[in-house]
Amino acid sequence: MSPRPRLVVALVVGSLLAVFLAYQALFNSGTLLVSVAQLRSDTDGAAQKQVTLTGTVVRASRTSDPMRFVLRDESSAQTVAVSYRGSVPDAFKTSNPRQGASRSD
Repeated sequence: MSPRPRLVVALVVGSLLAVFLAYQALFNSGTLLVSVAQLRSDTDGAAQKQVTLTGTVVRASRTSDPMRFVLRDESSAQTVAVSYRGSVPDAFKTSNPRQGASRSD
């Protein structure tokens, strides 16, 4: 196979891959990103879907299955109780007790 047909095949395959990835990004986005207020008002049917919820953690339990915490909306006083199953996010992990300790010589 000469270099010219290889280039054409590579460009066609690359173009098809780019179109497929663009389609996946635009039309098959995974989860909605919603605030507590949007979840409470059920915007876009968010209360019945898997969503990524934004807010400030007010209270959290240290148990991990399921992890329970309360989120407050950043722009209002609305809160929502969350029961989360899965790997514990870094923000909820307890820090290493030796971390930040100073060493005296």
